[in-house]
Amino acid sequence: MSIIPLAVDIAAIFCIIACLHYYYGNWKKHHVIVTVATFLSWFLPSMIIFVLPIDVSSVSLPLFLST
Repeated sequence: MSIIPLAVDIAAIFCIIACLHYYYGNWKKHHVIVTVATFLSWFLPSMIIFVLPIDVSSVSLPLFLST
């Protein structure tokens, strides 16, 4: 798996989730632990959704080309 698409994907997901969390969350009222917990609860499932296709395509393409 190449590191460049993975890094770009992680950075993009981080920025999108941070913007969504800033828009929908109330940073000044909530405790820091609540903010971190909700950020992680949005970030980790999004990572699975967006990183898994990159992983599958990077593994299956060399196998497909070798046959």
